[in-house]
Amino acid sequence: MSNWRTGARLPRERNIINLCIPRIHTNNISYIKQVFEKLNFGDILKIDCIPVGAQYKAFIHYRSWNHTEKNNKVLDRLKNNLLVGVVYSQPWYWRVRLAR
Repeated sequence: MSNWRTGARLPRERNIINLCIPRIHTNNISYIKQVFEKLNFGDILKIDCIPVGAQYKAFIHYRSWNHTEKNNKVLDRLKNNLLVGVVYSQPWYWRVRLAR
């Protein structure tokens, strides 16, 4: 990433976690944030929703990750390219992966 004013490269934080919901039916960012805040994965920096046909793709950008035993197990699954199910309304869930 570069600084738009000077063109200088900004340092990229390697430990920042960005998650992706590849297919989601809503672009209600406050609802997505509410669901993920309940999981207590970490401090959410921002959420982006991008239209893909009639659905959306959501990106959850974390400022920091809470390294608890549960969260680290989730992170290990994600780093091994496994999907994680996040229940937003029983029995409905989103499939979540690490953003590329």
